[in-house]
Amino acid sequence: MQQKSVFPSTDEIFTLLQLAAQIAKDAGVKEVVSIRPIHKGATYVYQINKAFILKMAAIEACEGDADCITKFCIDNFVKEYEILSHLHQYSSIPSAEVIDFGMEPCCYLLMKRFSGRALRHVWSPLNPQKRMDICFSLGQLLGRLHRVPMETFSSRAWYIPSPQWKSVMTAHIFAGDYHQLNPKTQSVVQTYVQAHQAFLDIDYTPALLHREFNDNEIFVSRQQEGYFISGICDFENALCGHYELDWVEVNKAFGTTRNLVAHFLRGYKSISVSLSPSSVERLTLYELHELMEYLPEENKNRVHSWINNRQDRWKSWHD
Repeated sequence: MQQKSVFPSTDEIFTLLQLAAQIAKDAGVKEVVSIRPIHKGATYVYQINKAFILKMAAIEACEGDADCITKFCIDNFVKEYEILSHLHQYSSIPSAEVIDFGMEPCCYLLMKRFSGRALRHVWSPLNPQKRMDICFSLGQLLGRLHRVPMETFSSRAWYIPSPQWKSVMTAHIFAGDYHQLNPKTQSVVQTYVQAHQAFLDIDYTPALLHREFNDNEIFVSRQQEGYFISGICDFENALCGHYELDWVEVNKAFGTTRNLVAHFLRGYKSISVSLSPSSVERLTLYELHELMEYLPEENKNRVHSWINNRQDRWKSWHD
């Protein structure tokens, strides 16, 4: 049986563009002059009139799988809508303003477009000082994000209080791609987690975790001789939990340059709390948690060598 492609055909693209235009008009956009596709995958994202962003669930790729539809529609779209609405009410975080949200004829979010461009598009030509300045501002932004009050969502599945943290983290590590590892590698992961899981027994106030805090999700605009942060997008994978989990993505995006990490930490500490002495072991567990969730095929049997050098890298954050 031939598997259906997740990429739309020409006819499907035309239908999707028509659907995007209709959703925008129903939400109050008087005239749809232009629609530009900017992302396709589990969701389709369109720029409308250079003023709005429309995110739609790619329901046709799910082929009627109820679990898949629930994941993309209920869990992700509702969560992102609730978080963006909450941020506008309780913070000055530069996040997208939701114009409309609905679940018919598919799950969608219509939002005002940010000014500026994704940070990855302007990063390369920046001199070292401008990069350090941006990293300081990014640290402040993440600190502010972690301080947004989130108790309103204490009944949500993605709000994880401290008594549940260890069990949730370890369960996620031993789910999904863990079962695709060879027995030797599974044993390495299991041994490491069992030896260090006590570091997950921590008392904290759940913070809003973006989990994709990188140069693709951060938008910047030019001001005089530098840049300011004009927006942060994509909260579909967010959760409420221990703040240090977000440092995994920060390390992936900026951790290769020690100077940038130092400025990031300086900005973060100026707004929020600093990392605790036990963070090295805990951050290694958090990175393992993220690795098991998004494990590339070529890395599935290299986890043992990966674990052996992670703690040294995280120790450099504390030097």
